[in-house]
Amino acid sequence: MDGRPTTGWDSLTASELQIVRLVAGGVTNKQVADRLYLSPHTVSTHLWHAFTKLGISLRVEHTRLPVTTEGGCLVLADDDGAHHSAPKARRVPTMKIVVIGGTGLIGSKLVKKLGEHGHEAVAASPNTGVNTLTGEGLAEVLKGAQVVIDVSNSPSFEREAVMKFFQTSTGNLLAAEAAAGVGHHVAVSIVGTERMPENGYFAAKIAQEKLIEKSGIPFSLVHSTQFFEFARGIADESTVDGKVHIAPVLFQPIAGDDVAQAVGRTAVGTPLNGRIEIAGPTQYKMDEFFRKALAAWGDTREVVADPQARYFGSVLGERSLVPGEGAQLGTITYKDWLDQSTAK
Repeated sequence: MDGRPTTGWDSLTASELQIVRLVAGGVTNKQVADRLYLSPHTVSTHLWHAFTKLGISLRVEHTRLPVTTEGGCLVLADDDGAHHSAPKARRVPTMKIVVIGGTGLIGSKLVKKLGEHGHEAVAASPNTGVNTLTGEGLAEVLKGAQVVIDVSNSPSFEREAVMKFFQTSTGNLLAAEAAAGVGHHVAVSIVGTERMPENGYFAAKIAQEKLIEKSGIPFSLVHSTQFFEFARGIADESTVDGKVHIAPVLFQPIAGDDVAQAVGRTAVGTPLNGRIEIAGPTQYKMDEFFRKALAAWGDTREVVADPQARYFGSVLGERSLVPGEGAQLGTITYKDWLDQSTAK
């Protein structure tokens, strides 16, 4: 027990008080969710708990608190018209969130987004003096951290090298987190890893996940589909004699910004001790996607629908690369992403 009262204003957690203060200022539940990097459901849950602790009845359909301000304090009106004042000067703490791989594609987006939402987001990578392979800088950067997000990647995709990278770096990171008392480990992985264990990279990601699951540290795994940002590289890797050979299987890529949004929300939430899947808003046949993408790029290479075409060394099944039911879908379409990227 932390000694916190069970009722009254002093019983509110930092998150509950922060949300109450925002709603008292006229912010809607949806705006609170966007500002604090939470889901609307989480905001509603915090409000319900706050009302319960304050002894104020709450009808589920209400999305706004009956609040005013008096004398610089927050004031809630109960159903009977009684008023309850909140202390005005309690500072709501933010979380320290360390992003391993924080200078890369997804990591840099996460650091920016989390910082915009008031958290202390720290980019950790060899460029900033943190090396998960050697352990250098880990103890220092994790001091006071509540959450660690690992979006780091192996510099080599060769089978033995990538396995060594994920086993060594993840092992070092988890040991340092345990010593620092980190309460939530978030890792980004790939939709479909378990469907292609013969793939060296996917096998290494499976090994990474097993280390996380056995660590004893509360965790969340975010399985993502392929990123829009890597489409050109895939096309180049799939080119044989000037033609792009692509398997005619289902494909549902996602924008990096949507990945960062989903990972950030997961990081500031309650650990899942399990996984979620995320994907883009549109599902395609993979050859059709690349045919349209190349046309949009002004690339004249022919796209060949080839059932035996390799994807990072593996032959694909119809659903190897797409999520199951219940996946969280991004909102950015490939066309919108490409338009935004071209405009930059």
